Amino acid sequence: MLGYVNVAMLNNPRLLRVMSEDRLLPPQLARADPRTGALAPALVTFCALCLGALFYAQTFDQILNYTMFLDSIGMATSAAALFVLRRRRVAPEGVAEADLFQVRPYPLIPLLFIGAYLFIGASIALADPGAALRGLAIFAAFLLVYALLLRPRR
Repeated sequence: MLGYVNVAMLNNPRLLRVMSEDRLLPPQLARADPRTGALAPALVTFCALCLGALFYAQTFDQILNYTMFLDSIGMATSAAALFVLRRRRVAPEGVAEADLFQVRPYPLIPLLFIGAYLFIGASIALADPGAALRGLAIFAAFLLVYALLLRPRR
């Protein structure tokens, strides 16, 4: 659990910063301390979200279940985005289109990954339907916020 918290504390504030630089979040979240490079506004925001989760769910099992359910949804949808990106032929900057998606056997690997995470999500939903509903509600809320923030850019 501490390893997961460590990864989350290192990764999520950087995600907030990148989303801020892409103008999906307020620009204040992109600020870094000039001396240390610490992402203080993003760290404070992420910690506030974590504290909200701690106060919302009183037991470790509740937090673990809906966090794992949310991670399962997030990982499955992220992997499913590979199919969309491949169809659209979206290449990262500096990568030739011919070098895209060279994993063999292509559809099997992402489908196995998606299937594994859907299995984890379904297992959690069967064991703790309340956690699954909370996870779906949180996912839907953040998806709505993302859609509202992205809408003016289109």
